[in-house]
Amino acid sequence: MVYQWVDCDRKTVRRRYDRLATLIPVFDRILFLPTDARKKAVDCLDLNDGDCVLDVGCGTGRSLGHLHDAVGPTGRVYGIDISPGMLRQAQKSCDANHWDNVALMESDAADFTAPAPLNGVLFSLSYTTMPDHRAVLRKAWEQLVPGGRLVIMDAKVPPG
Repeated sequence: MVYQWVDCDRKTVRRRYDRLATLIPVFDRILFLPTDARKKAVDCLDLNDGDCVLDVGCGTGRSLGHLHDAVGPTGRVYGIDISPGMLRQAQKSCDANHWDNVALMESDAADFTAPAPLNGVLFSLSYTTMPDHRAVLRKAWEQLVPGGRLVIMDAKVPPG
């Protein structure tokens, strides 16, 4: 059997992740994701207090706490996702933890422009799920300040 990459349309991706939103913590366990994988990915961004960072495909917000800690109270964390169901779960974490410097927005990553220049961009188990992943990566790179970092933590990078 040969694996072939197939981009799904936005509507399909949105529906899929709306249905999966409450199950994401279970997937981390099933897939044996190391408990510190997200923290290590955030550490690779080398963020400082006051920095701005984007979590692309933030899902249920499982990386937001690490990003919040990395930029401190004067920094800014933007989380985007195409799935309203995922964002509802992420907002619950933000509310419970009083992360008032985290802004969550529903958007296709290929269309999103951050309100401020970015010091870092994180894809945490999201890049391979995105339609038109090359356009998404290009858009993210364009928003980084000189010296900014982009980290992709994923199971497999799609071809191209």
